[in-house]
Amino acid sequence: MSDSLSRTQLPHSFSLSRLLTKSLRFNLLPNLAVMASVGVATAVIVGALLVGDSVRGSLRYQALDRLGGIDGLLVSRGFIESETLATWNAKVQKQESIQQLHGFILFPRSSVELATAEQTRRSS
Repeated sequence: MSDSLSRTQLPHSFSLSRLLTKSLRFNLLPNLAVMASVGVATAVIVGALLVGDSVRGSLRYQALDRLGGIDGLLVSRGFIESETLATWNAKVQKQESIQQLHGFILFPRSSVELATAEQTRRSS
């Protein structure tokens, strides 16, 4: 029985390259659809990353623009007396890089609203 099915009598010889070629030819359309889907998904992800980076940069620029000319910030656990602030202001007036010190109170998790006749501005 094995003599009747010898390799020489088979119509086609079996090889790995022939199997791959026939498999790729048979599954050509599904393979093209998968490759196109991967390409589109890659383009969407790269586009989202680029847009996200652009938005992050825009928000950073906007936040720095709103801060104005702030060069530094001193955060303390309690209130700073106005006399201390006046003393520090007198000392920094001698330096050219710092123009003036201002005191303010920072309220975490709060918002501020400034309403004028033309517009209402909110900050949080």
